Amino acid sequence: MDRSQIEKVFDILSQNYPLFSEHDNEWMSDGVNSTPFKNSVSVTLSTMTHTKRVIRAAVELF
Repeated sequence: MDRSQIEKVFDILSQNYPLFSEHDNEWMSDGVNSTPFKNSVSVTLSTMTHTKRVIRAAVELF
C-alpha cells in the first residue's frame, strides 16, 4: 500500500469509528495511558487481572 491508499483507509475508518478521546473511556479519563510508560505498565497489569482493577491500581501507582 502506498501512502495515499493508507490515508484513504484511515479517512474511511475515521468517519465510521469514533476516536478514543470521543468516548467515555476509563483508560483515557484516568490518564492510565497518558505516557508510553504508563500505557506499557497498565497493559502489562491488564494481562493479570480485570480492567477495572488495573485502572484503580494504576491510578494509585502513578
